[in-house]
Amino acid sequence: MIIKIEVSSNALKAYIRAVEDQKVDEQTAVTEQDIIEAVKGKQIIFGVVKDTIEKLKDSVETTDELVIAEGKPPTVGKNAEVHVLKRPKKREEVLPKSNEEGDVDYISPRPGWIVPVNKGEEIVVKTPPTQGESGKSIFGKEIPGIWGKDFDLDEIGGLNTETDGNCLLASKDGFIIIRTNKFSVEPVYRIYDDIGPATGSIDIPQSYDVEIAISKDVKSGYSVKANKVSIGGCIEDSEVIANELEIVQGIVGTSEIPITAKRIKVGYINGARKVYAESVNVIREVSAGAQIFADQVKASTIQGSTITASEFIWTNYLNGQNRIWVGIDYKSKMVHDRCSNELNNMEEPLEQLQKAWRNSEKRMNYLKELAKKNPKHPLIVKELPQIKEIKEKLDYYIEKKKKLEEDKAEALQKMYPTEKPFILIRSGFAKDASTGAAVPPNTIIHIRTEVQKILEPGSGRLMTFSEGQMTSTARYNIKELKTKLNKIDW
Repeated sequence: MIIKIEVSSNALKAYIRAVEDQKVDEQTAVTEQDIIEAVKGKQIIFGVVKDTIEKLKDSVETTDELVIAEGKPPTVGKNAEVHVLKRPKKREEVLPKSNEEGDVDYISPRPGWIVPVNKGEEIVVKTPPTQGESGKSIFGKEIPGIWGKDFDLDEIGGLNTETDGNCLLASKDGFIIIRTNKFSVEPVYRIYDDIGPATGSIDIPQSYDVEIAISKDVKSGYSVKANKVSIGGCIEDSEVIANELEIVQGIVGTSEIPITAKRIKVGYINGARKVYAESVNVIREVSAGAQIFADQVKASTIQGSTITASEFIWTNYLNGQNRIWVGIDYKSKMVHDRCSNELNNMEEPLEQLQKAWRNSEKRMNYLKELAKKNPKHPLIVKELPQIKEIKEKLDYYIEKKKKLEEDKAEALQKMYPTEKPFILIRSGFAKDASTGAAVPPNTIIHIRTEVQKILEPGSGRLMTFSEGQMTSTARYNIKELKTKLNKIDW
């Protein structure tokens, strides 16, 4: 009999069988030595199956193939894995929270569906693939382990992303947007609904240089906070805080909740809303009790409102009843007014305490004489704590008055930051912005320390403060004025 051995292409298995020797008439049985010699002849040194030798030896007939040697196959390592650190949820998946009583909070922000990132922040981290354990062929050679599947991070990176090693990073501030399985960073997040029950409030820290773009309104009771905010509709009785704020329509309502921004551009402000900013540009009118506190204010019409501007006010029409302060820092004025009100409110109780203390001092002389005879006299026990309380209250009020006077004096020093503030009324007084009908003016204009009351209709004029007094002129150079201004979008 003849021994035949075939080796698999990957050298992990060898197959043996006995076949008839066609050169001889009588077949001789296979011996163990024949098998061992055949294996050595194929240079097989690893994984020899001894059971196969036992089965095959003494064979005198052709046999089926048997495994004579089996190597150790290499294993496959782990595939590369994706770890998403910033993944926004679908808006409908982020539901408003309810308390134990079952009341649903529709107003609070709902974190999760708007996900901002700063430049350089990690979005996705890849765990690289690993190599499997090595194997060994039947020839005794090492077979390297198989690597797990890998992928390129650039394949899942979209707009404004970059790779750094095994990390996908934001290359600028923005919001995470996932489209077609790619992570993008977009500087503007668009909301095509009202800010209301369907969305909850929006709160994006101003440390992110991003914009929230709202197509419709910000409904009453809700709030929007971000670095930049644009609104296609109106801001109702709601809070908005931003650096850059643009409202296509207007600010309406009567709420005490203020609107706060560095720069505001708005269609109109209607209603007793408070607006705080560095610069305010109102395309149409400020009316119906609106209150603006800013450095620079530009509005087509001011009617029935209160405006405080530290640098200037620029308007076409100043109609109806208004209170105007120009050249006055509103923050310092608020501190000054608060201190003044508190000092006024303190006058009467302080006077009463001082009177009570004068009477107490007289009473103290009597109590001292009484104490010489009987230190535990009932009058002493009763009245001394009362006198002590009066003195403590008096000392508190005196200290408080001193602090308020200091704060008031400091606010007064800061109240007039601009040397040459002005108010420009280009077209004049007393014309209703909506109907064109005459509106009797009743406007008090304060320019720094000077005051003028406007009670009669008049043409346009430039009112300034220079060398300690207010001046008014109908002759002015618009181009020259504009060149001095840098915050209002002309």
